Amino acid sequence: MATKFNAPVEIEVDKLLLDGKNPRVPRDKQSRSQEDLTIYVAESYFALAIAKSITSHQYFSSEPLIAIPASNAGYFVVVEGNRRLAALKLLLHPELRAKLADRKVWDALPLKRVSKKVPVVKVAKRRDVAPIIGYRHISGIQPWDAHAKARYIADQVEGGLNFKETAAEVGENETEVRMNYRNYRIAEQAEKLNIDPDALSGMKNGFGVFTRAMQSRNLRDFIGAPSSEKVTTTKAPIPTKKRDALKEMVEMLF
Repeated sequence: MATKFNAPVEIEVDKLLLDGKNPRVPRDKQSRSQEDLTIYVAESYFALAIAKSITSHQYFSSEPLIAIPASNAGYFVVVEGNRRLAALKLLLHPELRAKLADRKVWDALPLKRVSKKVPVVKVAKRRDVAPIIGYRHISGIQPWDAHAKARYIADQVEGGLNFKETAAEVGENETEVRMNYRNYRIAEQAEKLNIDPDALSGMKNGFGVFTRAMQSRNLRDFIGAPSSEKVTTTKAPIPTKKRDALKEMVEMLF
């Protein structure tokens, strides 16, 4: 049965927290402070464009944020709309803008239209809204980059859904889901090897290239990666004896 959501309510921006578990946030940055997360999201995903829209046209009430209760009472973690939240926080707090590389551009924006409260749909838990977020950012109108998509799919599979259920949730076919899961887990294995840091960064930032490379049977055979129909959650995709080959391939590609 589909989850029914309540109507949006107005919540103070300062009571809203960015989501460290957002697929756009690398795992090594998840535990950063709210200030650091705000700067990272703003500078990595061009929140300035959203800020310009807000200061020109106000915040669109038709685009409510979606949030779950935070561990500290009275606060909420935004699970959908982190770029918008980052833009709002930066517009409202000059001390945050001072940390931006392009702070002068932000400081020049007119602030009269920036509200301290925004519409938020409150949900009880992250699982309730996962189908909406997954579909919206994987096959919907605001797609994530290749790495974020793969990470989200892997999180859903590891969270208890099977490949078929995940495919239905995100609007992809099961083969695509299996390939994304495999490729993300291979990347995780690569991060644990003694691989050149620039190559690892290149693999993540160019994850679409890595995804295309994994379509080659010859490359899969070289590193011992399974085909999509043989992907399983019970063991790592790359066997121990092929780890040197994985290192060689990643450094060759990136």
